[in-house]
Amino acid sequence: MQKLTRKSLHDLNQRLSSEIKMRVTGNKKAYITVGVDSAGIENGAQQIVQLLHTEIEAAGMHGEIIVLQSGESFLSVSEQNNKPPLVEVILRNQDPVVYQCVTPDIAKKIIHTHIIKQQILTEYISDSHTAPTQKEDE
Repeated sequence: MQKLTRKSLHDLNQRLSSEIKMRVTGNKKAYITVGVDSAGIENGAQQIVQLLHTEIEAAGMHGEIIVLQSGESFLSVSEQNNKPPLVEVILRNQDPVVYQCVTPDIAKKIIHTHIIKQQILTEYISDSHTAPTQKEDE
């Protein structure tokens, strides 16, 4: 049996995290994770979290969209050249999308365009991600 190291645990977490998140989405429309590590905080991540909550309330979607905060980067080491704050969006039956350099204006667009209208904001997707394809209902 192979010895578990910090790197192997991190790699395992990266590989399984979106699958685990999708298992618990249940009847939620979306999960949004904001990277509030030190780089994210320095670049306004806490303001983004507050704004997302405000926009969700204003859209009447409280309880349908969950906002999470991650104190550690949810990107793999090879993806950490992206610019904070980072925001990951997981809609039911869709692959995760990671946005970089999220400003208050982009955060509003994430709620109103990506989540409500289900149109991915390709111009803000992180460097290491491409627009995902929609999964078929299982």
